[in-house]
Amino acid sequence: MNNLTIYGLRYFVSQLLVAINPDKVSAWKVDVAKSVDQYNSWFMGFAPETFRANRKIASSQVESVFKKTDYLRDLSPATLGRFPEILPILRMCMCPPVARDRLVGLSGVSKNLVTCMEERKTVPLRMLRDELEKGLKVLSDTMLRMVDSDIFVWL
Repeated sequence: MNNLTIYGLRYFVSQLLVAINPDKVSAWKVDVAKSVDQYNSWFMGFAPETFRANRKIASSQVESVFKKTDYLRDLSPATLGRFPEILPILRMCMCPPVARDRLVGLSGVSKNLVTCMEERKTVPLRMLRDELEKGLKVLSDTMLRMVDSDIFVWL
């Protein structure tokens, strides 16, 4: 099947879907109620188990970060360089927790540094040593300044 045929089929289906119930507003409420009921049923059936499983994974990740950082007492550039994979958990330890792009904006480090640490679980291999050390220092300073002392009272 060529692209023109596929495009034609997509257009036909889209026009057909537009034509379903456009003038039957009374049917919309029933459809919406059914949709909400289906979602609620799915949510009650799967969300608690999924949440528990993910909480168990997250708990073990947090425990690992605590061990690697002496319970957040060691957020030094050396620790960040040695364990770059801990950055996502550390972002959640900040007050307020910050998104990846927000951390880049607050610290002024390159997005590549943060992306490599989080996605590749390594520091950028081609980054100049001085630039890397400076970036890790700024990340460290930013996190130390923003760590949530209401939760981590021992700090």
